[in-house]
Amino acid sequence: MANTPVGYSSVEESLASTAAVQTSSAGTVVANKAPVVGANRELATLGALTLDGKLNFAAVVPGTETTGSIVTTAATWLVHSALGSCALKFLTSYSGASGDYACARFRARSDAAGNVDSVNASASASINNHGNLCAVYAAGQPTTFTHNSAANIVCGLHSVIDATGASSGRRWSSWIDDHSETKAAGGHYLMRLSQNGTVAIDGVFTVYTARVPFLFNFEEAISGGFFAETGDAGGTKAGTIAIKTPVGTKYLQLFTA
Repeated sequence: MANTPVGYSSVEESLASTAAVQTSSAGTVVANKAPVVGANRELATLGALTLDGKLNFAAVVPGTETTGSIVTTAATWLVHSALGSCALKFLTSYSGASGDYACARFRARSDAAGNVDSVNASASASINNHGNLCAVYAAGQPTTFTHNSAANIVCGLHSVIDATGASSGRRWSSWIDDHSETKAAGGHYLMRLSQNGTVAIDGVFTVYTARVPFLFNFEEAISGGFFAETGDAGGTKAGTIAIKTPVGTKYLQLFTA
């Protein structure tokens, strides 16, 4: 072990402020739930901490706190003031020639009828006139590096359903929802698609339809909505929307109201 915090005889003692610690022959730090008598200091008093092994919480008995049962700041907000700062940061790389690697993997399992989220993220505010809020920012960043394989894929978000069992319910690879009780004056939509690069790209959507019978499924037709079951769209043609298909470019006719 290295970098023993001030006021402790060892890193093991410092970690014991919140959990009993055992060190295996492989250097793994195993954190257990049982407290150490007389060790009531919290990790918040330690400052920077360096471990030569890994933290293994496999023996932890989770608490019942809704503020976090294993790793938590409880109900306390840790305030940052440095520009570009963050609470957690991991810089990792992968040197394998094949296979899949992830900097972080979260697996949440349903053992009963309750709903389960693997990651529940939010960006909130405590003041008026707050900054832009984005709960999840995902970026695929090859930067200046090139690739000579046409099979290579770069994406900011890959959302997948893996299922082999039958279901009487519904499945969506992505669900975008809005729970607002007020409407933003500058514009309020379920989704915004933008292209801010310096080159023209091929289009907005590309759809692989090998086993997809319909492009859209409108769940309801409502008065005043964008989809109406009956009625004329208008008598004057007013342009088209180009749609690229395997058999050439097609056009969706637009009409004036």
